[in-house]
Amino acid sequence: MVKRYPHTGKITWKSGGSWGESGTFTEGTPEEKTIECYAEENGHQYRISTGKDDVIWSFKIFMELFDESIPDTARFEFEGKEYIILRLRKYQKHAVIWV
Repeated sequence: MVKRYPHTGKITWKSGGSWGESGTFTEGTPEEKTIECYAEENGHQYRISTGKDDVIWSFKIFMELFDESIPDTARFEFEGKEYIILRLRKYQKHAVIWV
């Protein structure tokens, strides 16, 4: 039987950082979300616009839709490597991340 999402990846980020009364910054708590996904490699050197530059993306990650809000500073861990999330799009029944 064919599995729709045969790969596993992890989205990591820090949340809840704040400035104290004395002017010191307290780091946020690390959070992570493990997801089942389908990773499609960029074999043709396609580019994506990040608003400033055009960047060649490594993988397009397809996954089920989720409720959490993922910050812009989040990273995606896949096959032992960490990738910067370039774009996240939520559709009706699934989401796509470009890394």
